[in-house]
Amino acid sequence: MDIKNKLFPYPVLCTFNDDFTESTLKVDIVKSQSFKKLIFEYNITLLNDELNEMILNDFAEFVFHIECPYTSYRIIKKTKNFVGTFEIYLDKVKESVTVNSFIIAKRDIHSYFNSKFNSDYGNRSFCLFKGNIIAIDDPYKIEVPKQDEDLGKVESIFSISRRAADDNSEIKIELNSDKINLLLNKDDYNNYNKIANNPSFISTLQSILIFPALIYTFETLKNEGNDTYCDYQWFASMSKTFQKNGSTLNKELLEHKTSFELAQEVLDSPVRRAFYNIVNLDCEEEDV
Repeated sequence: MDIKNKLFPYPVLCTFNDDFTESTLKVDIVKSQSFKKLIFEYNITLLNDELNEMILNDFAEFVFHIECPYTSYRIIKKTKNFVGTFEIYLDKVKESVTVNSFIIAKRDIHSYFNSKFNSDYGNRSFCLFKGNIIAIDDPYKIEVPKQDEDLGKVESIFSISRRAADDNSEIKIELNSDKINLLLNKDDYNNYNKIANNPSFISTLQSILIFPALIYTFETLKNEGNDTYCDYQWFASMSKTFQKNGSTLNKELLEHKTSFELAQEVLDSPVRRAFYNIVNLDCEEEDV
C-alpha cells in the first residue's frame, strides 16, 4: 500500500506533507518469532495533544495494515493502546511484509479542527467520516524468515511404521534412530494410510499421533537428558527449530515448561485446530 501520492481533502499528519506543525506520529516496531508466528511489538509516539485526546475519547484509533506482496495476504489490526503486540502466522506470508500505521476516525466528525494545522488553513474546520485517515507513519518493511522444518509433518522427523502382522499391541514410540518412529498395529496402520494424504485430517492426525509422541519425547528428554539423543537427526532438527524461535532445547527449558506446553507450542495448538476442522467438515457435509 503506497499512499504517499494520495491527495486528501483535509489536513493529514504525515512526513510527506506540511499539513501540521510541531506534530509527529512515530511507530516503532520490533519483530520477533515464535513457533509458526511473527510477533510485532509496537510503541507509538504521538506528539499532538488534540489527536491524543481523540484517541482517549474514542473518536479515533490506531490501525495497522499488514500486507505481503508475494502471497496477497492482508490483515488489519486496530487498537487504542500506545504500546502492545500483534501477531500473524508465518504460513500466510513469505519474503517480506509491509506494516502501514495510521490514525483513523472511529466515527463521523463534523467540525474537525486542530490547533497545529498549517497556518495556511487559518481557522477552517473539516468534515471527517468514519474510516477517514487522520495521520500516517512511514511504512515499515519486515523481512520474513524462511520457515523452519515443520516438526508436525510426518515426513520431517517422524516415521510411521507397521508392527508385525500378528502384533496387535498399542502404539509404541522409539527414539533411538534418526527419526522418531511410531509403530502401529495392522488395523491402525491401515486406517492411518486411508487418511494420511487428506489435507482435511492433518490437524486430526497431529492430535492423535504426533502430539502425544512429542509429549512422550519431551518427557523422555527430561528423565534421561539430552546427551542420550543428541546424535540423532530428529534431536538436531528439533534443537535448530527451538533456536530459530528464540529458545534453547536444554535442561532449563524442559524444567521451566511442561511437556504438554512444549508440544502445544511446536504444533500450534493441534487439538484446537482439530476441533475446528472437524466441526467445519461436518458443516460442509450438511450444506451439500
